[in-house]
Amino acid sequence: MEENYYKEAIKQAAELGNAATEKKGTFYQHILLVSVTVFAIVISLRSGGSSGSVESYLFAFSTIFLAVGMLSIAVVYRDHMWYAQQARKAFTDEALLALREKRAMKMVTGKKSARTTVLEYIGVIALIISAAGFTAYSVIGALH
Repeated sequence: MEENYYKEAIKQAAELGNAATEKKGTFYQHILLVSVTVFAIVISLRSGGSSGSVESYLFAFSTIFLAVGMLSIAVVYRDHMWYAQQARKAFTDEALLALREKRAMKMVTGKKSARTTVLEYIGVIALIISAAGFTAYSVIGALH
């Protein structure tokens, strides 16, 4: 009976892990979609006037931060999907090996890289700075 309890607990943990991975992937996908959409709108609506003014520099820096945020989040999303595939492959490989050796499966875990963590922070910070910059740009434009 105790063995069945642990097997059921491991199954539930795997299901929760899969759900969390799916939700996190969907989150990054939506952030990326919104960022790309905003980028396209910002670029298409920008008029070419007032070069050299504070507004122009603010717009340029905000656009650059938006691009950096988009690229960072795109890499994080790709890494997240790659890690999920690697975890599934490791789990399948361990299951097949355990079956051949007629033993219980060992715990299979995954870990994201330091690069992904750094890019995650860079992406979020860049998108926040970009949003603040575009807000300031709009306020300055409204005051003129």
